[in-house]
Amino acid sequence: MQAENDAREGADFSAEKHCQMELLLQQSVGHAESAFKHCKLTHESLKEMNSKQVADVSSLVKSACDNNEQHDGEVESARTAAEEDVTKNSDEIIQQIDGMSEDEKVFVSQILENVKTHEKSLESFQHDHCCQARCIEDKAQETFQQRYMEYEPTGTTPSKSEPDVPTKDTIESLRAMPVETLVEVFRENNSYESFAAKESKPQQLTRSPLSQVN
Repeated sequence: MQAENDAREGADFSAEKHCQMELLLQQSVGHAESAFKHCKLTHESLKEMNSKQVADVSSLVKSACDNNEQHDGEVESARTAAEEDVTKNSDEIIQQIDGMSEDEKVFVSQILENVKTHEKSLESFQHDHCCQARCIEDKAQETFQQRYMEYEPTGTTPSKSEPDVPTKDTIESLRAMPVETLVEVFRENNSYESFAAKESKPQQLTRSPLSQVN
């Protein structure tokens, strides 16, 4: 009796296990079919997308090639037109130069000679200006030393030299004079020879070396 119960329970257990395994197998088959359908749909979608992308890329490449050809044609046309313009302008310039009269050539030559003469005059003027500026600088330095330097005590007092200060009338008359006249007067009174003559005059008093005031 116990053996029959055990056999019946084992059969029921086996049947239940068999049903569970059959159910799991059916579920697995269903999942596999769903996965296969999903994979098939995905493959078809990818295939369609790839076909569309290939078509779009082909269209873009074709359009780019057409644009490049059009651009090459435009560049070639522009280059040809530019070469023709350059050739035409060059020929016209050469013809104009060849057609210049002898008087024009002589006139141009005279202008060049005048320019060279003016250049030499400017160089000479610059040289004179540098010399005069150097003389003025030396004179200013000498004047500065005379006015702002004192003698060391030697027991004798040197004579005081008062600076030449122009009067108001002199200043007004100088203002009324033209600039060219002022330049000529300045050159006459401050030439290199006048500086040399002033420097060559002997000193009236024997003076000791100068010392700078602190």
